[in-house]
Amino acid sequence: MATATLDIGLDASGAPTLTSNGLTVTAVALADGRLASPRSSSVLAVRRDDRGIEVEQDAGHVSHWRRVPDGALLPAGLAGTYRSPEMAATWTVDEGFVRSSGPVAAGGAWPIEAVEGDVFRVFVPGTLFRAWLDVRVVRAAGAVVALEVNGGRARRVRYDRVAG
Repeated sequence: MATATLDIGLDASGAPTLTSNGLTVTAVALADGRLASPRSSSVLAVRRDDRGIEVEQDAGHVSHWRRVPDGALLPAGLAGTYRSPEMAATWTVDEGFVRSSGPVAAGGAWPIEAVEGDVFRVFVPGTLFRAWLDVRVVRAAGAVVALEVNGGRARRVRYDRVAG
């Protein structure tokens, strides 16, 4: 399964919200007690269970997620340059930012935020909301060798570390 994060919260009126990759929807209560994203292009329904949160996504895939504590640090050994042939893009990671160059996106620094362990978010430019990509560090013998990026409908896009 691809790495994904979800923010569950309340809006100003107290209504429950679900936020995935930065897109927030006001959740609706289903007859079975779950909260779900209404009128979405993909199914997302959640409910509390004895392991944390049960999350049902597209095609009835059910998994169990847990709350991540605050105070995470960025993964050790993260700084460096990474390349994705699939995206024809290069990411340079340093001091809490990603700089991207390639045919789709280039320009300013994108902030990153630690989630937990080897997982972090990259906040990408957006026009309607503060969008993010979920990123998992791939290690071999303890060293960072790649980044696995997930967001929206993109899953497991790999950025391999460039030697140097």
